[in-house]
Amino acid sequence: MLRNFFWILIICSCSRPEQSVLVPVIKIDNHYVDTLKLSDILQIDTAGMDYAPESEILGEVKSVMPFHGGYLVHSGNPQAISVVNSNFRIEWQCRPDFRMKSITEVSQVNDAVYVLDRDGMSVHILNRYLQWQNSFRIPVFAQSFGFLDSTRIALYTGNEITEYNKGKVVVYQAADRRVLHDWLPVNEKQRRYFNFLTNYHFPRTGNELFFWDSSIDQLFLVTKEGLRSSLRLDYGSWSLPPDFYNNANFENAFDFVQHMRQQPYAFRHFKIRMNENYVWIHFEKSGNFLQTIYNQKTGKSVTFSVLYDDLLLGRSLEDIRLTFNAGLAGTNTFIGYVPAEMLTKEGGFLKKTEQKAAPCGMLIFGRMIY
Repeated sequence: MLRNFFWILIICSCSRPEQSVLVPVIKIDNHYVDTLKLSDILQIDTAGMDYAPESEILGEVKSVMPFHGGYLVHSGNPQAISVVNSNFRIEWQCRPDFRMKSITEVSQVNDAVYVLDRDGMSVHILNRYLQWQNSFRIPVFAQSFGFLDSTRIALYTGNEITEYNKGKVVVYQAADRRVLHDWLPVNEKQRRYFNFLTNYHFPRTGNELFFWDSSIDQLFLVTKEGLRSSLRLDYGSWSLPPDFYNNANFENAFDFVQHMRQQPYAFRHFKIRMNENYVWIHFEKSGNFLQTIYNQKTGKSVTFSVLYDDLLLGRSLEDIRLTFNAGLAGTNTFIGYVPAEMLTKEGGFLKKTEQKAAPCGMLIFGRMIY
């Protein structure tokens, strides 16, 4: 297998004077397989599920992260935050209410749970039992957020601009309600058509905060001074033509996507997960939803279309290719989620329960081994 890894010299200038830095590159089109077996990339340590009233099921899980010996689960449909213990039981749960209009994204800071509320232009603070404690307003309709420290928060606005920002990333100091920085200027043409609502744009590994954007083939390290190029995605023969976004002139997102699905290019990222050793990328190319797994220690990568579960379910995970990867954490920890409708009694995963109880879906925990 080729080692899909090399270093490139990049001149980076996001907010400070130009400086030369060596940036590792993922050669995404170097090693492609149509179907990848789950056993080739993961070692599963444990898997389990709970049964609960219909009103408390996890639903469409967007993110799972370790939390006080259990797990913090963010669901998108229905919107909810749940604390699941090590026995896979839902201990506490909260949903939008008169104070919290929406649950756009969830982050853990020490003992507190922070909730980005895009509709309410607010960030809410909950305790470890998911009880509401406080909130503060933010100046933009943010799609994602990440904490630089206890006083500064980075907000991702997509391609929206306001009186407070002309860039994609806004650094906001809540204590004195002040915008400190405004990074990555929004392309005026992209404002019309590249306006997809994606979340979790600030993955964190250890003490480092990173940032990715759906139209930029780089990952950035977020510092107090600015964004520093940390990893470059090289799509090779699948790359967009030079200056594509400066020349493209679509009227809306629908026209853009319909056109690009007829072209041989990778043109948007849906999700990028990270832990200390791995990067897992979800992207679209020519109407196909592909994934790349990259080992940061060895430089080895693989790109694939379908993930086949040969460890638990004995079936393709194609139907949940955008949601199965619910989180990466620690050094090489993987957290997956399989919705209840994909589980069968014949497979031994479902059991008879009282009519009031319903399966919540399966959480899977393991280690990346690729």
